Amino acid sequence: MKEITYSLCKENYNSNLFYKKLSSFTLDIEKLIFCTCGKYVKDFINFLEKNHIENIRTTSEYYLEILIIGVLWKNYINRAVNLQQIPKKILIILSYLRKYEIIKNRVDKKRGMIETSFFSIEDEKIIDSNINNFGKLIGYLDAIGDFREEVKRLKSWEKYFITSGEEEAKKIIL
Repeated sequence: MKEITYSLCKENYNSNLFYKKLSSFTLDIEKLIFCTCGKYVKDFINFLEKNHIENIRTTSEYYLEILIIGVLWKNYINRAVNLQQIPKKILIILSYLRKYEIIKNRVDKKRGMIETSFFSIEDEKIIDSNINNFGKLIGYLDAIGDFREEVKRLKSWEKYFITSGEEEAKKIIL
């Protein structure tokens, strides 16, 4: 008997209904981000063009980046601001070593032990949404190595925040 871990079909013949609902949900989220953050995305795109930082992508991709900033901030900022230099350097080395398949499992165990020992007490205090802490978030994400593409994207946002100032950064981060 074939084991199915998940199905997009449920009681339907195929997954078309799922994708139709997903498309509708995506449009709803995009509209919400446009209403709340459209100005910031437009300003960010202008900043990228003016400074020749990257080839401009679709507006939807920048809306997604706004969502990613919020999710990463919510989930990792406490770890980021509490990360000391020695554990950070160890995490960077272990992240580098993960690319070698033969030792990847052992490296992952060590990474897990280090993260557990240094971050076992999750600090739930509110972290000030400022450019300095945003930089710490990027540093943490870079050190753990699981968010390489996101780090590239966040670095462009960090440049924008530095240029536009703390108040603009606070509005976007949260």
